[in-house]
Amino acid sequence: MPTWRETPLRQELLDVLQERRGAMRENDLVRVLTSRNKEISEADINATLLSLEIEGKIHVEYMSKNERKIEILEKAELLQIGED
Repeated sequence: MPTWRETPLRQELLDVLQERRGAMRENDLVRVLTSRNKEISEADINATLLSLEIEGKIHVEYMSKNERKIEILEKAELLQIGED
Protein backbone atom coordinates (compact mmCIF):
# COMPACT_ATOMS: atom_id res chain seq x y z
CA MET A 1 0.00 0.00 0.00
CA PRO A 2 1.46 3.40 -0.97
CA THR A 3 2.34 5.75 1.83
CA TRP A 4 1.38 9.40 2.04
CA ARG A 5 4.28 11.79 1.52
CA GLU A 6 4.39 15.34 2.81
CA THR A 7 6.33 16.37 -0.30
CA PRO A 8 5.44 14.75 -3.65
CA LEU A 9 8.10 12.42 -5.05
CA ARG A 10 8.50 14.53 -8.18
CA GLN A 11 9.33 17.62 -6.10
CA GLU A 12 11.77 15.71 -3.90
CA LEU A 13 13.45 14.31 -6.98
CA LEU A 14 13.87 17.80 -8.47
CA ASP A 15 15.10 19.14 -5.12
CA VAL A 16 17.76 16.43 -4.86
CA LEU A 17 18.94 17.12 -8.41
CA GLN A 18 19.17 20.86 -7.72
CA GLU A 19 21.14 20.20 -4.52
CA ARG A 20 23.57 18.06 -6.53
CA ARG A 21 24.25 20.69 -9.22
CA GLY A 22 21.55 19.47 -11.58
CA ALA A 23 22.80 15.99 -12.53
CA MET A 24 23.49 12.62 -10.96
CA ARG A 25 23.42 8.90 -11.59
CA GLU A 26 20.16 7.07 -10.96
CA ASN A 27 21.70 4.80 -8.31
CA ASP A 28 22.83 7.80 -6.26
CA LEU A 29 19.47 9.52 -6.72
CA VAL A 30 17.59 6.44 -5.52
CA ARG A 31 19.90 6.14 -2.50
CA VAL A 32 19.23 9.76 -1.47
CA LEU A 33 15.48 9.48 -2.04
CA THR A 34 15.18 6.24 -0.06
CA SER A 35 17.12 7.80 2.82
CA ARG A 36 14.52 10.60 2.93
CA ASN A 37 11.49 8.31 2.44
CA LYS A 38 11.45 4.77 3.73
CA GLU A 39 9.21 3.28 1.03
CA ILE A 40 9.77 4.19 -2.61
CA SER A 41 9.26 1.52 -5.24
CA GLU A 42 11.24 1.28 -8.44
CA ALA A 43 7.97 1.63 -10.35
CA ASP A 44 7.21 4.95 -8.57
CA ILE A 45 10.66 6.29 -9.41
CA ASN A 46 10.44 5.19 -13.05
CA ALA A 47 6.95 6.68 -13.45
CA THR A 48 8.11 9.97 -11.92
CA LEU A 49 11.22 10.11 -14.12
CA LEU A 50 9.13 9.40 -17.22
CA SER A 51 6.60 12.08 -16.31
CA LEU A 52 9.28 14.70 -15.67
CA GLU A 53 11.09 13.82 -18.89
CA ILE A 54 7.89 14.10 -20.94
CA GLU A 55 7.26 17.52 -19.36
CA GLY A 56 10.77 18.61 -20.40
CA LYS A 57 12.00 19.18 -16.84
CA ILE A 58 14.69 16.48 -16.86
CA HIS A 59 16.67 14.38 -19.32
CA VAL A 60 17.45 10.72 -18.69
CA GLU A 61 20.41 9.26 -20.55
CA TYR A 62 21.68 5.68 -20.52
CA MET A 63 25.36 5.57 -19.62
CA SER A 64 25.49 1.78 -19.82
CA LYS A 65 23.02 -1.09 -19.90
CA ASN A 66 22.05 -0.75 -16.21
CA GLU A 67 23.08 2.81 -15.42
CA ARG A 68 21.28 6.07 -16.18
CA LYS A 69 22.23 9.72 -15.74
CA ILE A 70 19.47 12.15 -14.80
CA GLU A 71 19.89 15.89 -15.27
CA ILE A 72 17.67 18.94 -14.93
CA LEU A 73 16.99 20.81 -18.16
CA GLU A 74 16.81 24.55 -18.32
CA LYS A 75 13.99 25.88 -20.49
CA ALA A 76 16.43 26.79 -23.28
CA GLU A 77 17.98 23.30 -23.24
CA LEU A 78 15.04 21.29 -24.53
CA LEU A 79 16.35 18.46 -26.68
CA GLN A 80 15.06 17.67 -30.14
CA ILE A 81 14.36 14.12 -31.25
CA GLY A 82 17.63 12.23 -31.70
CA GLU A 83 19.82 14.76 -29.86
CA ASP A 84 20.59 12.58 -26.85
